[in-house]
Amino acid sequence: MLLPSTDSLNNSGSLQINRLGPNDLSKCITIERQAYPIGWSQEVFLSVLQSDCETWGLFVKQNNTTEKNDNLVGYLVFSCLPPVAHIYNLCISPDYQRSGYAKILLTHLIERLKGLIEPNNSDNANTFHLQLEVRSKNEAAKKLYESLGFEAYGERSQYYREPDGSFDDAYLYQLEIKTD
Repeated sequence: MLLPSTDSLNNSGSLQINRLGPNDLSKCITIERQAYPIGWSQEVFLSVLQSDCETWGLFVKQNNTTEKNDNLVGYLVFSCLPPVAHIYNLCISPDYQRSGYAKILLTHLIERLKGLIEPNNSDNANTFHLQLEVRSKNEAAKKLYESLGFEAYGERSQYYREPDGSFDDAYLYQLEIKTD
């Protein structure tokens, strides 16, 4: 399910969230390889960009430029099949991590999902479940998700491969989104 088109996030236009396509593949791969010791391959990214998943990029406009998509700092890959949306990948370039950009992408997605909820229907129709997996060792990500109201509800053993051949577990997180 495609969500409504994205817009500039502030009046100055210095931050923008836009849908990504195959032309953005090399930028995504660069960020993925910088951020993760073992990340998605080029083939996985290409298949995702050509699938029903949505991929949004967060762009920061640099000073004195006129380019629309000046600097990709991160991306979010998700699918949406109401009443469930699932985040497959959220990645911010290491140069921009811990600057609030992941929270911007997540908040934007949450607001878009709220807009899809039809008011005055049954309780199930008034709720979205936004789900994701996170590495058990990724304390910063867990803290971010929890700050937005996500709750851990399960675990997947040996879900993530580590560079040394070992595995890390994944914690399953979910956010229940309702209309205000």
